[in-house]
Amino acid sequence: MDAVADPDGHSISAILTSFRALAAPKRRQAYRALIAELRHNECHEIIALVFAKLHFDILVHLPLELVAQVCVHLEPWDVYASRRVCKSWNILLSSPVVCSAIWPRCYANEHLDVSVPGWQQLLKKRAKQRLALVSGRPYSMATYLPGDVVDLGNPLKSSYAEGCMAWCHGYYIELYSLVKGHHRTFMTENRDNVEWIRLSRSALAACTARGYCHVWSLDSGEEGCFRLPSANYLLGGGYYTSFFVIAEDTVAIRLHLKPEITVWDLQSKVTKKIEMGFVLPIHVFLCTGNKSLIILHAETSDGTLIQFPNEPFTSFVAIRYDIGSPIPYIADRQRFELHDGPMVLHRGYMDATFAHLAADLNMTKTVAFRLLKKSVEQPTLDYYWDTAESEDGTDCRYQAFVSYDQSANKVKIQFGQDSYGFGTPKFSQISGSNSILPGNVMYRVSLDSLSISVYDLAKGPLEQCSEIVFIVKESAAYITPDRGIVSTFDWNMYIYGLRSFGDGVWFGMVARSGAIVAWCFDEDVTMEEEVPGYRQVRALCAQQRAERRKSKQHL
Repeated sequence: MDAVADPDGHSISAILTSFRALAAPKRRQAYRALIAELRHNECHEIIALVFAKLHFDILVHLPLELVAQVCVHLEPWDVYASRRVCKSWNILLSSPVVCSAIWPRCYANEHLDVSVPGWQQLLKKRAKQRLALVSGRPYSMATYLPGDVVDLGNPLKSSYAEGCMAWCHGYYIELYSLVKGHHRTFMTENRDNVEWIRLSRSALAACTARGYCHVWSLDSGEEGCFRLPSANYLLGGGYYTSFFVIAEDTVAIRLHLKPEITVWDLQSKVTKKIEMGFVLPIHVFLCTGNKSLIILHAETSDGTLIQFPNEPFTSFVAIRYDIGSPIPYIADRQRFELHDGPMVLHRGYMDATFAHLAADLNMTKTVAFRLLKKSVEQPTLDYYWDTAESEDGTDCRYQAFVSYDQSANKVKIQFGQDSYGFGTPKFSQISGSNSILPGNVMYRVSLDSLSISVYDLAKGPLEQCSEIVFIVKESAAYITPDRGIVSTFDWNMYIYGLRSFGDGVWFGMVARSGAIVAWCFDEDVTMEEEVPGYRQVRALCAQQRAERRKSKQHL
């Protein structure tokens, strides 16, 4: 410490010692009086010293593992933007440890292998896909109108998986690729009528009217089939008493009014049975990686699984069966209490997973339920979602988002009141459709307002209007007359039987009329039926946003 004394004999160290001894109000009075005595150049010097004291780069002094834990809470593109701050940040945030930590934000159920060359380019590509997904700005758009009149509005006769759409028409099944634009046709040897179909990344499954389930490998073309326990499985019971799911080449099916689940895969061609009685399965997750079949039930306060959807329940129960062993057994059981009292399931889903599209119900899919609070004294319940209220007049509408974490092999449930406004008319099932995509992003298609909105479920009920509809309208100038209605986005084609679908790369809509419109979040993918001008208008919108950001910085 400098011991230079002033004319009165006071040293600087003595002045600082006296300043430290002052109480907080006196300290504030002292430095405010000192600032008033400073010259202009001295004020600038003080500001520079204060800035250096407060802006300490703590990130580079943290352990690498702790930096990775911080980056887990950031979006991938935020991490990429932070690399431009300085050279040390670029080195730190480009490390394999940090990149492996932020990867689950892009695809939670996939593993990033940092030992394989090109993993950094893959991460950057997925981060750009995630940004386009969350912001509602896909890179391209395509439309398709089948030649035959097919009912894509039937959730049992159509299915989607990873850029491919399948539908059945009589005895044959059409498989359409959104990228290549070509068709593949499947049918049984005896040309049996197909009643149900399910599509996965590598296989196609179909149940015929004669009581057989056929499975085709999309890669090798291998076909296998097994006999169903009974032919009594058609639409009579609906989703609550029947389900048919596929993951890779493994299928799980429960027939109407049958107490067992049948599990079968194309590789072993072995049929396995799971006895579950006549209880109500709310939802089913099938995972071939973990050899697990997870069945979600609703349970009453005394531990009884409910039989019908209008019965009040107090908790969700997720039962995981190990289907890898010769005889499947219960490997795990999770229970989720509803803290706000008994609930009943409202008819219909907020999500289009099974009730509207049945987009193969894979493990990355999040399913949403609408719940209505029911008191013990209340004998009846208003099933009209828009007008439902409890005895005291308060809102009794709730929602539950259920997902499966493949890495942890656990079910997760996000439960709360209807904070997303699904009780309003614009969220009715008649006027639109919802699709929940990987990373807790929900796309809402509204036919009332002719709009497509984006919700980040992890951040709460914050609606963000997508630019999709605006770009489509502006792209009309690029459409040539010879492409006709196939290249034109006509909302009237989707009024009846509208269902949405999607994953981390695709989002789209289908209708009972057979029309398909799809958007792609991968800039490197070029679709066969791509709408002309869409990419040009999107690039123009991005340029306009950049110019607006620059103008705000100069203000």
